[in-house]
Amino acid sequence: MTMRYTLSEQLYQLLEQYRDYYFVIQYPEELSRVTHVDRSNAVKGPLPANGQLSYTITISSSWIDDIPKDLINRINHGDLRYNLFILDKERSPVHIFNDVQWYPSFDPNKGSSVISEDGGART
Repeated sequence: MTMRYTLSEQLYQLLEQYRDYYFVIQYPEELSRVTHVDRSNAVKGPLPANGQLSYTITISSSWIDDIPKDLINRINHGDLRYNLFILDKERSPVHIFNDVQWYPSFDPNKGSSVISEDGGART
C-alpha cells in the first residue's frame, strides 16, 4: 500500500520530538482472521524537516492464505475499517488514526483528537 499524507502542524511538532517513529496499519478483524496477520510491517517514517508536511511511504504485508472474493469486494468497496498507528522507537503508540481509509474525505477543520489514558493522541 502506498500512503500519501500531509501532517497537521500539531502532528508535525509531535513527530519532530522523535528520532525514530514508525507507521503500522492495523487490519480489520475480518481480514486478519483470514490471513492470520493483524498488522502491517512497521515502516520508518521520514523525520519532519524544514516545515515539509507532505510525504509518501509504502507499507507492506504478506500472508500465505488467499483472500476470498467476497472479502476482496468488501475491501475494494471500503466496507472494512483500518487503523493507522504511529509508533515511537520502542514501538509504543504515540498517535492513532482510527478508520484511516476514510481520511481522503476527512475535513481537518471538523475533526477532533482525543488524548488516551497513556498520553497518546487519537483522532
